Amino acid sequence: MAEEHTRLEIKALDILNDYIRDVYNRLIKKLALMVESLISGDQAEIEKELENVLRIETESIDIKNEVLDIISEAEGMIHRGDLMRLVLLVAQLADCSTGLGYRIQAASTWKPDSESKNKMTSMMDNVNKSIKLVREAIFLLPQNAGKSINAA
Repeated sequence: MAEEHTRLEIKALDILNDYIRDVYNRLIKKLALMVESLISGDQAEIEKELENVLRIETESIDIKNEVLDIISEAEGMIHRGDLMRLVLLVAQLADCSTGLGYRIQAASTWKPDSESKNKMTSMMDNVNKSIKLVREAIFLLPQNAGKSINAA
């Protein structure tokens, strides 16, 4: 029985890692491209990337549901509630990405000054660093909980 829970927990963490990697590699990077396109004034690229963001966010819902199903099956999992909250936070990040994509599209005719360009670039750098830290922490969870808490 304990082996079964451990196996389900590892499977859930693996899929959660895939989910975060998917959100980061596909959604966040597309948003970064949209910000770069906003800075350069490329409206066509903004439209193209917004379509990609919408498609990817829709696809990520299936992965989220799969992770939640696996976690809910593991009734004896010690940190089940925490993992579910983490999955829902990542889902919220994906959802916010869509909203941000629409806002970038709405601002696509705006010509940002150099200070705004620098701040947008800095913001995307900070978003990338934050997502990488979360990914590292989740990757370490099955190996060592103490290490993953320190990484976060």
